[in-house]
Amino acid sequence: MINLTDNLEAELLGSPFTLNGTFRVVGGVVNVGDIGALSMWIDMTINDSLEPQIKVFALFDETGNEYELPIQDVSSSAVAISPLVFNLTASDQQIVVPLEIDKSIPFIKIYAKVGTVGATAADINSLKLVKSSK
Repeated sequence: MINLTDNLEAELLGSPFTLNGTFRVVGGVVNVGDIGALSMWIDMTINDSLEPQIKVFALFDETGNEYELPIQDVSSSAVAISPLVFNLTASDQQIVVPLEIDKSIPFIKIYAKVGTVGATAADINSLKLVKSSK
């Protein structure tokens, strides 16, 4: 388990993480304690793959059920709650993704995949979490 409560930042990967067409855990369970916000610093090589995606799940305890973080969709006449998915572009990138989390969420897991695996698969070279002062 990665502990972000005692550190300002944490690197989730020790080596590049190759993406395939199924959401898989990147780095394991992260203890976020009573953190209200963090940022994900992602260094990704897309190569020939398409539609990279990142999802974050909340956990009540480090081995318990995973709960999707929601996003409100106000594009229809009613407000819909949908799972939060970060859709990244189909080019190599270094990007910072801010993430608001409720202080009552003690643990998270980050998942990643691509929609289409190319001849050369995409890699997450580095995924660093940094605490926010919020």
